[in-house]
Amino acid sequence: MNRNNLYTTGSIYKGLWVLGWPVMLSNFLQTVYNLVDTFWLGKVGKEAIAAPTVSWPMIFVVIAVSIGFAIAGTTLVSQYTGAGNKRMADYSAAQITLIMTIAGFTLGLIGFFITPSLLNWMNVAKEVHLNASLYMKTIFLGVPLMFGSFVVSSLLTGWGDTRTPLKILSVGLLLNVILDPILIFGLGPFPVMGVFGAAIATVFARLVSTIWGFYLLFSGKVGLRIRWSDLKPDLAFTKKVAGIAIPASTGQVGTALGYTVLMKFVAHFGTAVIGGYGIGNRILSLSTMPIEGFSRAVSTMVGQNLGANNHRRSASVIRIGYVVSTLITVVGAIAFIIFKVPLVRIFINDPGVILTGSQFFFIIAFSLPFLGILMTSFGIFNAAGQTKFTMGISLLRLWGLRIPLMYLFTMRMGMDYQSIYWVMTLSTIFCALLALLFMKLGVWKRKIV
Repeated sequence: MNRNNLYTTGSIYKGLWVLGWPVMLSNFLQTVYNLVDTFWLGKVGKEAIAAPTVSWPMIFVVIAVSIGFAIAGTTLVSQYTGAGNKRMADYSAAQITLIMTIAGFTLGLIGFFITPSLLNWMNVAKEVHLNASLYMKTIFLGVPLMFGSFVVSSLLTGWGDTRTPLKILSVGLLLNVILDPILIFGLGPFPVMGVFGAAIATVFARLVSTIWGFYLLFSGKVGLRIRWSDLKPDLAFTKKVAGIAIPASTGQVGTALGYTVLMKFVAHFGTAVIGGYGIGNRILSLSTMPIEGFSRAVSTMVGQNLGANNHRRSASVIRIGYVVSTLITVVGAIAFIIFKVPLVRIFINDPGVILTGSQFFFIIAFSLPFLGILMTSFGIFNAAGQTKFTMGISLLRLWGLRIPLMYLFTMRMGMDYQSIYWVMTLSTIFCALLALLFMKLGVWKRKIV
């Protein structure tokens, strides 16, 4: 079936399923990808495992920037594909590739040279400093490859192909799993590299994945095609990309920094609360993977139908998207409430952590259906290219509501740690209702091509 026919006509449920399941699985594999280094370095010692831990906040800021440009790629390619303008879909792919390549090299070099200053600013312990510096510098040099893998995935998703990115990610994960123990422990002809070996394994796996992805795009074997002649800087097009990417990246960076500040309030209540909150957040992240994948499927279908000027079908996709996302998250909420204690016990049997973690699951469960609505709304805003609404709501949720209210309740009013969980829940509910209001006002109809 022609790609346009699949997503702009026929069964909406089938289209969402075909698009959604590979993204859901990709999200799961990406989480495994991020845990592989931690698993093997944990066998070396606490100083080794601390290297990626202290490096992650700074690397995530760079990832947040790349996500903004990736969203722009998905938006433009999906809308031009829906409009039946294959030439402009190809041109958009080439320009996004050029912009993200330049951005990747620039941010990677900056990160490499300022790594020592960043580690000093974070007051990293002396025994961790050398390993963290090696890890961060190597990962920063691999940032162009990270951007490359993101651009391949985003462009193909906009085109309507989510299976190819899944295959590419799977090969990268397999390589990382194989190379990590070999390079970390010096198996076979390789010397013992420790933390440096983990970073090399990650970068090499991304190198192979990126080369494969760009081979497919430049050869046109996946339908979408990048032409060398389209890789000339186009300032007008760059401005259009920036209009989508900058708000999206700002929202991502603001969210990352906001969660860093939020940890200050959690840490105020001691180790048991930190443990319960940490376990709760990890499980919450895993539980939202299906809805995140589903929201990207909704985003692609809405984008293609907007490009085709088929507002009635776009509205149908949106309605179904909200219903399905709500059903999925209601099931998750019920599971959180029923299994709130066993979910914590999987990780630790400490009574204090079990208490604080189970309370996290019980309170956060009330926000899960609204979180599904919020994530689906973000996917729809991004599909239309209206990322300023995604940015605004994301920043409001953390910086306008959560952080000020947590400060008020915990630091000024002396309320206990459960107030943190209730603030998280209520801020999500409020922002989900705000997103629905913007949807009602027709924000999603304002396409950009």
